[in-house]
Amino acid sequence: ADDAQTYNNLGIAYRQQGDLSAAEQNLARAIELDPKYRDAYSNLGLALLDREMYQEAVANFTIAIELDPTFWYAYNGRGLALWALGKKDEALSDYAKMRSLE
Repeated sequence: ADDAQTYNNLGIAYRQQGDLSAAEQNLARAIELDPKYRDAYSNLGLALLDREMYQEAVANFTIAIELDPTFWYAYNGRGLALWALGKKDEALSDYAKMRSLE
């Protein structure tokens, strides 16, 4: 099926198998099909984190947060990426926001 949820789920499965390239391709396709699919942005952020592409991860988690400001999971992911970039104050801010939403 050519729908965003299917591609998002494929992306998750490929990431769990360690095939980050296939994960990113499927998650990007999910976003193409549904540009407002917050979970696909968050899952793409996780795959980018795995590849140590922290700036790109931050960008995707930020879109997920803009789409749903109550999406605590995306704050956690963005916090991890910000921490890896050495932006500890911003990361701590995201962790605090995450805790307030859990």
